[in-house]
Amino acid sequence: MKIGLWNIDHPEKESRSSRRIRRFTEITRYVEKRDCDLLILTEANSAINLKGYTQYLSEESPFYNKNRCYDLPNKCHQVAIFSKNPCVQIAIAEPINGVLCEAEYNNQPIFIYGNVITIKDQWKKDSDKKHKDRLGEQIWLFAQLLGKKFIIGGDFNLKKGWLQKSIAYQHMFDFVKKTI
Repeated sequence: MKIGLWNIDHPEKESRSSRRIRRFTEITRYVEKRDCDLLILTEANSAINLKGYTQYLSEESPFYNKNRCYDLPNKCHQVAIFSKNPCVQIAIAEPINGVLCEAEYNNQPIFIYGNVITIKDQWKKDSDKKHKDRLGEQIWLFAQLLGKKFIIGGDFNLKKGWLQKSIAYQHMFDFVKKTI
């Protein structure tokens, strides 16, 4: 199975900027040329239409940047999974920052979880969540997949050296170490 994982930083299909529209087209072409069986794209736009793939999306993102164009058809999502094989999307407790699908590969069920451990709550006035809260939500879901065949990919926002993220990095490291 060929898997691609990219953070594409919310490309805009419609925009006030021709440069941004060109970027959307270039990203779409680049991803299509990789010819992956499975793609996990973070900071995605539901306007991306890849031939031969079915798209599965997290809920529309409530995190807005005033420098971006949100005119239709642009709809920003934290995560998009594109699969050449049919999948069943499974409801999860934190559907804004993740999407979970079940598929069959080589006659075996496999769970595919794309996620963002977001840092965007810090800019959202109505959220009291911190990065460590989002990390806890994601690790809880990771733990539910243990004992099954699964693929997890996304943007974990775990840049080592940032004090807030160093703690999160250690939590993720500890979780992975326990599962090996």
